[in-house]
Amino acid sequence: MFGLIDGKVYAFLSLITTAILYAIDSFDKQEVVRTFLVQQAYYAQGSGLGHAAANLIVQPLIFAVDNPFGAILGGLLWPLLVVWLLLLLLLLGFAIIAPGVFRAKCTISTAC
Repeated sequence: MFGLIDGKVYAFLSLITTAILYAIDSFDKQEVVRTFLVQQAYYAQGSGLGHAAANLIVQPLIFAVDNPFGAILGGLLWPLLVVWLLLLLLLLGFAIIAPGVFRAKCTISTAC
């Protein structure tokens, strides 16, 4: 990674990430993770995050945990996956925290 990390460490982290993503793909046959991600994107869209932005965050994560090829690709590109997980935290903020803030505003003020 441009001389910042040793190749062996990158390969080791890539193998670990691939194994985790492949395990999620193998054991999640009822697609619980996919359903959770899609629901959070839907809730975030209702709280002010745009449809395109929510899908931009969720779809690559669904691809990484939904098929073996995505698990391998996600493992090889694990630094990008870390960025996407940080974006997922932003999405969860819109999905979980923002509705409560909007409800609190409506409760306090009479103009909603």
